[in-house]
Amino acid sequence: MFTFVRNLAGFPANPSIYPLASSTTFTKGNLVKVSSGVITNSTNSDDEAFGVMAESIAADEKTHGAVYDNPFNVYRVPYTGNTPALFSRKNIKSNSAAILNGSSTTGPLTVIAVDSANKTVDVIISSHTFTVQEIPTT
Repeated sequence: MFTFVRNLAGFPANPSIYPLASSTTFTKGNLVKVSSGVITNSTNSDDEAFGVMAESIAADEKTHGAVYDNPFNVYRVPYTGNTPALFSRKNIKSNSAAILNGSSTTGPLTVIAVDSANKTVDVIISSHTFTVQEIPTT
């Protein structure tokens, strides 16, 4: 699970509201992406991400949900295996609950701090998908 730690520019952690993919369960702290104009869960093969879910939402419970989307946000996430190198690119595990620490040089995350005692790393979304929110006119 990704936990908001801080914003590199000092901005508050105010999540924004975005349309959600239907028939999809969202878990607070999971990495998400934009697909076909809506938020959906990231997978371990994605090279870009959009943000981190700020709330848990059951499938079809709501049509919109809160997402931490600021590209300067820092998140803390557990890792398994060997200690990741600083500034290495990483991807998520299949359940979005931790990062993969393989030899990958791709993935949407960059490690900026390592706590080997607690097996956590601080990451930023370095391959950030940007989107434009549609503002209703009626």
